[in-house]
Amino acid sequence: MHQIKIEMFNITNEVRAGFGLQPVSYSNYLDRMGQIHTNEMYTHKFFLHDNPYCKKVESLSDRIEYCRLIGLYDMVGENLADYPAVNGMRVLSPLRQLLDALKPRPLLPAKNLCRNIIKGWYNSPGHRANLICPDYNYVGFGLLLYPKMCHRVKLKYLLVTQNFGRAR
Repeated sequence: MHQIKIEMFNITNEVRAGFGLQPVSYSNYLDRMGQIHTNEMYTHKFFLHDNPYCKKVESLSDRIEYCRLIGLYDMVGENLADYPAVNGMRVLSPLRQLLDALKPRPLLPAKNLCRNIIKGWYNSPGHRANLICPDYNYVGFGLLLYPKMCHRVKLKYLLVTQNFGRAR
């Protein structure tokens, strides 16, 4: 997971550099806030910016307050991803699919996985706005690798919360 976090950070800054923006610095505080939301999404099986299960950390501003970051950041943004961490499946025949499902699937290399996730964010106007917002100067990530059923096959997925902040 450490390598994935490093790649997410580096590729985020590559995108920003492509727009002539200053790189963001890494924030343990935003990391913690992102990890709380990622864990909540996994535990309660939702994929939303707002947490309908826990009022204390329901919204991004609630999470800022819960993590005692009020006064540290005067502007925040959030990107979410739930992405397969293994190569895609090929559907050939039922027998072939069953045999294929029994084989362990190696994880995608961290750099490829992170590039795919960030490319998805880049192609979404709201997420891209966070990536290339010149006001942000910090970023942190909440990450969770977990098993998910897809076409009756258990695959590894990566659940990500990327939090941006502007320090006062």
